[in-house]
Amino acid sequence: AVSAGERHSLALKADGTVWAWGSNAHGALGDGTTVDRPVAARVPGLDRVFAIAAGGERSFAVRADGTVWGWGENSTGALGIGTLTDALVPTQVGVGVPGFGNVIRMAAGQRHTLALRIDGQVFQFGALIPTSPATTGPQVRPSLVEALAGVTLVTAGERLSVALDINGGLWSWGPNSRGQLGLGASGTRAVPTRITQSDDGSPMPPVLRVAAGPDFVTARAFDGTLLSWGAGTEGQLGNSALLDRPLPTRAGPLSGPLQSIAAGGVHAFAALADGTLDAWGANDAGQLGGATAASRLPSPSPVPNLDLD
Repeated sequence: AVSAGERHSLALKADGTVWAWGSNAHGALGDGTTVDRPVAARVPGLDRVFAIAAGGERSFAVRADGTVWGWGENSTGALGIGTLTDALVPTQVGVGVPGFGNVIRMAAGQRHTLALRIDGQVFQFGALIPTSPATTGPQVRPSLVEALAGVTLVTAGERLSVALDINGGLWSWGPNSRGQLGLGASGTRAVPTRITQSDDGSPMPPVLRVAAGPDFVTARAFDGTLLSWGAGTEGQLGNSALLDRPLPTRAGPLSGPLQSIAAGGVHAFAALADGTLDAWGANDAGQLGGATAASRLPSPSPVPNLDLD
């Protein structure tokens, strides 16, 4: 498994060790220094790891015993270690927090973090939308998202959070200035709200996979349909337009049947059933893989010279 942060990368090997490389200004490589490293090296002190996540300038690892370890930038409390101080080495998350453990998946946003427990419960920490006047400021320890149950997947953006439940339902919360919650209205949501309607007035279909960029979301429905919503001015919604969309809208067409999806800062990818890859969105730095010479591409286009099989 691999995971990419803002300027660093993690890899999880089959032997349960974690390897890191890239920017290390805030300790995201976990080696006790703040020296950048262009070559992958093992993160010391970690073994029996089965899940990793990188986001912003921080990193996370989940060990076989369900404990979570985080390191890197922590100015918003997004490491969940009880402070606002960067951690240069892996540090256990949520020590002493009732119920925090048995984690199976992490989602590292740019300013906050989500943790999914084996029983489908979700914890969150970092720069969150306040749930009441008493909860202003960063949350430096994990707190249970009480409105959710039966969750199978979580993903996070700038402060955007999305959860997929066992029935294929999507729940979103956080800021909504560009329609990234998929709820139509522009208001912020402090607690998870079910996405129920597509922009054509039809019910939101059950979803199999979901991925979030900073302020947009893309999802694969059970029937293979690609849906997207939120910020779209760089073409990152893949729906041929350069407009924000506050409700899920059908994207594509794709070059073939859709398997899985991934979202970057202002671009996205679809892995197809035949092992090829489609890309769309901003391409100012060539991040679409040579799919086009244009600075942005609002519709999916094949990535050349790449076969994922």
